[in-house]
Amino acid sequence: MNVFQPFSQTRIPVVLSVAAFCSRLGDSALVTAALVSAALLGAPLGAQALPDTVSSTLLRASHPWLSDGGRFVDVQRVVRDARANDSVGDLRWTAGTGAPTSVARAVLAHFAQDVESSRAELADIAILDSVAARFETRWASAPERGLFDIGMDIAIARHAFVHRQGRIDPSRVHAEWSLAAAELDLTAVRTSLSAGTSPTDVFSALEPQTRSYAMLVAALAEVRRQESDTSEQLPAARARPLSVGGRYSDARALARILKRLGELPPSFALASVRTTYSKPLSDAIARWQNRKLKKGSVAGTLSASVLATLLAEYEGRGDRIAMAIERWRWLPRSFSNDPLVVNLPEYRLHTYSRFQGDSADPLSMNVVIGRADSNATPVFAANMTQVVFSPQWHVPKSIMLGEILPAAMRDTGYLAKHNYELVTPRGKVLPSSRQNVANIGTTVWVRQRSGDDNSLGKVKFLLPNPYDIYLHDTPSRSLFSRNRRDFSHGCVRLGNPMAMARYVLGSQPAWTDSKITEAMNAGIETFVRVPRPIPVLIVYQTAVADPDGSLRYFNDVYGHDRTLSDALEKAR
Repeated sequence: MNVFQPFSQTRIPVVLSVAAFCSRLGDSALVTAALVSAALLGAPLGAQALPDTVSSTLLRASHPWLSDGGRFVDVQRVVRDARANDSVGDLRWTAGTGAPTSVARAVLAHFAQDVESSRAELADIAILDSVAARFETRWASAPERGLFDIGMDIAIARHAFVHRQGRIDPSRVHAEWSLAAAELDLTAVRTSLSAGTSPTDVFSALEPQTRSYAMLVAALAEVRRQESDTSEQLPAARARPLSVGGRYSDARALARILKRLGELPPSFALASVRTTYSKPLSDAIARWQNRKLKKGSVAGTLSASVLATLLAEYEGRGDRIAMAIERWRWLPRSFSNDPLVVNLPEYRLHTYSRFQGDSADPLSMNVVIGRADSNATPVFAANMTQVVFSPQWHVPKSIMLGEILPAAMRDTGYLAKHNYELVTPRGKVLPSSRQNVANIGTTVWVRQRSGDDNSLGKVKFLLPNPYDIYLHDTPSRSLFSRNRRDFSHGCVRLGNPMAMARYVLGSQPAWTDSKITEAMNAGIETFVRVPRPIPVLIVYQTAVADPDGSLRYFNDVYGHDRTLSDALEKAR
C-alpha cells in the first residue's frame, strides 16, 4: 500500500451526504464530521454556539463542531497564545458582514488540495467549509463566528506543525531521540496568511530551507508522476536466470529502473540499451545485491526472485522519499556549531554542509556501525567535547559478561594475549587470578591498555550521552571496504580517524599533523578538550539527495523504515 499517496486531490464540496463523505474518506471519525456538517447546514447555527461555549472553548481545548470529539490539546497552547497576541481581535477569519474572508476560503481550499492533509484534517476542513458556506448566505452570531475563527486557527496550527516539525513525534520511532523540535510561530503564520501571502508559500517557509530537502520534495513529486504514468511498463522476468550477454527484450525498461534507483549514473544513456542483458546492467544488479551482504559477493545474475525484489524496492521509492522528508522536519533549523552527521544506512560520516546538499565536503569517510541483530547504534544527537589519544578501553559490562568472562575462564592466557588487565571499579589494577577472573562483571572490571591492538584504536572522540556511544579508531581496518558495515557493539568506528582529529582540532595551531600522530602513538592516554563542542547527529536516512540532484537509496538495515511507515499510516 502506498501510504503517502494523497488521500484526495479534489476540492471537498461544500455539502456532502453522509454516505458520500464516508465513501470518500472511510474513517469512523469522519462519519461524525459528515453528521456535524449536515446538522450545521440544516439547523440554525445559534443552536451550536452559545456565548459560554465560545468563551470556554480555548480553556477546555474542546471544539463543539470538530471531529474526534473536538479535542485539540495538541495545539491548545499555540492557538491560545497566538490569539492573545493578535492585534486584529478575536475574529480574524470573518468579515464585518459575518461572511468568511477570502483568505479563509483560500486556506480551506489549500488544505483540501494539499497532500499533507490527513484524513482527520480533511474531516475538519469539510466541516469548516460547510460552515463558511452557511455564513455566506445566512446571518451568523458573534459566538458562531468566534467558533469558526477558533476552528480555523486549530486547522492552521495542525497543518503548520506538520510542515514545521513533521507528522510523527520522532521518539515514537527512536526512543533515544533528544533533539528539540523547531519552534512554531503561529502568530507569524496567521499574519502572513492574512496579509495575502499564498498558503503554499507560508507553509513551505516553515520547512527546512536546505538544498537537499528541496531536492527530496521535487523528487517525490516526480516519483508520484512516474507512478501515475500508465504508459511505462515494468520489466518482466525470464523463465531462466539471465547472465551477461543473454537476450532480454525488457533490457531498456530494466535500465530505466536501475537509473532511477541510482544504480546507474545520471549520465547513463538509456537509448544505448537494446535487447541484451549487458555488463553495465549486470554490474548494477550486482552492486545493488552486494550492498545487502555482510560477506561474500554475487555476480549479478538476473533471476525472477532478484527482479521481484528489485521491483518491490522500486515501487517503494516514493515512501522512502516521504520518510526522508519527514525525518528532515524533525531536525532543528540551526545549531550552536556546524554538526557532523553519521547516516547509519549509508555507513558514512559527512559534514552538515554536505548532508544539507552542498557540493563541498571537508570531511567524509566510511564508518562501521552497530550490528543489526544485536547492537544497533541509536539514533540521537550529542556534542563532541573531548579527543582522547592512545585511549584505554573500559570494557562495557555486557561485553565483559558475554565475551571476555567465558573466554578468560577457558584460556588462562586470554587476558594477556589481548592486552587486558583486571581492575576494581575505582581503577586499581588486580592480579589475573582465577578468583578475580570469576568475578569479572560483578566486582571486577576489565580494561584494555593503550596500544596497537586496542579495540578503540589510537584515538576516540567523546560525545557524552546516556548510551555510552562515541566515535573511535579501530585496528580492524578491513571492514571499511565492505559494502555492508554493521559490525560494532554500537559505537561508530571511523575510516579515517586522522582526518577527524585534524578537523576537530583544526582551530588549535599547536595540534599539527605531526603532533597528532605523536599523540596517537604515544601509548599514554591523553585527553584534549574540544574548544567549541561540535554537535554530532546520528541520523537514519534511507533516501538521500546528492548535490548533483540524483537520489541514492540505502537498505533499511535496522528496520526503522517499517516502524515509521506504520506510524505515518496511522496518522494519515
